[in-house]
This record gives sequence, structure tokens and C-alpha cells, in this order.
Amino acid sequence: MKKIISSALYTALVVIALSSCQKGEVVQDVNSLSIGSYVTLVSAGNNIIDATNLAGTKVSASVKEYGSPQEKLIVYVTKAPVTTNKANWKKVKEYTNSGGTYNLEVSGQEISNALGKAPGPGETYILYNQVVTKDGRVFDVSNTLPIWQT
Repeated sequence: MKKIISSALYTALVVIALSSCQKGEVVQDVNSLSIGSYVTLVSAGNNIIDATNLAGTKVSASVKEYGSPQEKLIVYVTKAPVTTNKANWKKVKEYTNSGGTYNLEVSGQEISNALGKAPGPGETYILYNQVVTKDGRVFDVSNTLPIWQT
């Protein structure tokens, strides 16, 4: 008798548990989501800074906008390793969007000025993009990877 009661109780619990699990629609209107914005690499140039010739050496890349229309692109720098802590980022320069393509060039001297010290031989620095769209939204490392390491 005890076996029958425990079996019936177990069966009832399983039926209750299974009946409470139903598939349903996700309550999210796709139209409420917006389109982000970032840049894609067209071509990479030099990515090495000569620490002995800061004014005469540059890193470069050509990128184009993707997604929502962009107003400008801001380049920041940090010493390696990669960090998403924006408090460590130092602004290097801004580029205004003209035609959807940016020809980025950052000199060793500009990196030195932004960091407040000269890059040393063998040190690695990370350059980050921050995109500002025409409607004022900002996109950065959360959906835009660093262009290059120097």
C-alpha cells in the first residue's frame, strides 16, 4: 500500500512539474531594437612605432563605417594589456566622418602627448576606436575592437 501511495504521489508531482513548463514567445519587439555602429578594416598600414623617432613614425589604417551613420571617430590609447576601463584611456585625436571612410594616422609623438610620457622600446600600446553616431549614440570596445597594437 505504501508503494502505491508513493508511486501515485511521484506520478502526480511529475505531471504537475511537466504541465508548468510551457514554451512561449519571447516578449521582445524586434522593431524596438536599434542598429549599432562600428568601423571595419579596409587596409592596415604600419603598426610599429620607432621609439627613437617619435615625430617621424606613424601607425595607420583605413577603416569604413558600418551600421548607423557616424558623425565622428575618436582614437584613444592605453599601454598594454587591453582594457575596457575607460578611465585608463587617453584621447589621441578625433576624425570627422567624410564619405564613410576614415584614413587613420597616429604618430608616436601624438601617443606620447596623450600618455604624458614617451613610449619606450619594446612597449606595446593599444589604440581604441570610439564611434559617435549622428544621433549622438556612442559605440566603443563593447562592439568595436581595437584597430591595431603598436
